[in-house]
Amino acid sequence: MADGKVQYTSADYESLRQNVLQLIPLLTPKWTDFNESDLGIVLVDIFCGIGDMLGFYLDRRVNENYIDTAKLRKSIISLTKLIDYRLSRPTAAETTLEFSVSSPAINNILIPKYTVCQTAGKMPFITIENAVIYAQQTSTTITARQGALRTETFTATGDAYQEYPLTAVAAENLLHVYVGDEQWTEDSGGILNPENYKIFRADTDWADKTKIVFSSRRGYIPGRGQTITVRYAETLGPGGNIESPGQITNIITTFPNSEIVDVTNIERATGGKLRESEETARLNGPASIRALNRAVAPSDYEHLALKFPGVAKARQGKGIPSWKSVNLYVAPAGGGAASAAMKQSLMSYFRERMCPTVELYIRDPQYVEIEVEANVYLKPHASRVTVNRTILGKIQDYFSFDKQDFGGANAFDAKGVFISDLYQLIRDIPDIKYIEFTRLARVGGEHIQSVILKEEEIPKLAEGYPILTLVGGI
Repeated sequence: MADGKVQYTSADYESLRQNVLQLIPLLTPKWTDFNESDLGIVLVDIFCGIGDMLGFYLDRRVNENYIDTAKLRKSIISLTKLIDYRLSRPTAAETTLEFSVSSPAINNILIPKYTVCQTAGKMPFITIENAVIYAQQTSTTITARQGALRTETFTATGDAYQEYPLTAVAAENLLHVYVGDEQWTEDSGGILNPENYKIFRADTDWADKTKIVFSSRRGYIPGRGQTITVRYAETLGPGGNIESPGQITNIITTFPNSEIVDVTNIERATGGKLRESEETARLNGPASIRALNRAVAPSDYEHLALKFPGVAKARQGKGIPSWKSVNLYVAPAGGGAASAAMKQSLMSYFRERMCPTVELYIRDPQYVEIEVEANVYLKPHASRVTVNRTILGKIQDYFSFDKQDFGGANAFDAKGVFISDLYQLIRDIPDIKYIEFTRLARVGGEHIQSVILKEEEIPKLAEGYPILTLVGGI
């Protein structure tokens, strides 16, 4: 009787060859020439090489069936769809625009939705709703997102399942679908509101091809012959982040009295982000099952915030019971602080997902500047320029925004920046005898072996650091 254990066969070249050679005397006792020049051995080698190749492809195929081992984006997308999770598309940077006139307006001036404005470098931003400079007023503000505005129209087939491909990838936070003159809502995957079954889904495949999907299995479908209009932004993602106000100065869309209206961004543009990576999807996909699109536990707030377009890092502050009040620290893609427009959108997003009796406060992260100094002792023939460049690159990469998090890079193990982490970075550089870190501290603080960080703190390298003193080499 079988013992229940699966007996796997050898699949690599050497194991296959050894197994075949061991079987030859049992099957053909007259075969005694095992030299590499023997025609039979040549055929065995060919067979084992093909077997090795087939084994490799079989292993790869099996690995693509599990989210932890899948390598192909196509496989990750298919696996996460099984739990109704979809990888996010690129996110458009967001800012607040101020439209103004030099003297109080005589009549109301309408700034229409989808007004396109540009920076001096012709980077487009699109307003996401109507705004008005009212009579006797001189200005108004409105949220805008970065991207080139695209409009595509389709005629509904009336089928129970309908899909319409777009010519470009739509920004995660700027995709509007109209059936006739009525705007429909993008499906968030949660429980449907009985008062609004007019929803659509946006599916983006591994090749970044987006299609708009309607299905009678989830919500209503457009009737035969109805016009479907899709307006969306094709965004630069992180390329749309603007570091300072006053960069957006040109109005491209014409509207009544547009020639007397000026525009500028009154805050930096933040939140521009690339499409969701396979590595992030491996974490966010299973986490979506735990949160179920509702914010209850601290981890729910963090997960839902990370799913919001443009948010790169999120952490709920401890100390205040979450059933009374929540301090949610949020860092936008690219670093810095989230714009006021982004915070407002995030607050609206959470109101639909959290208990109405909970007070939510969206806070900015506290960036802690770290000073690093070291003496580096080189081997006699080491290049000082090469070693200096290598160490600088490793330390700067370690402190980059993408590599750090609230509480530091090792926030879930121990919160802080540790001198042992820095030694770990440079231990494999061959031209170094040894290195001595003489300073690891907050700006102006005392040198210590570790800089302990709070929940809301993110470390960054202080300007002008690291400072390296090289000894020896050429």
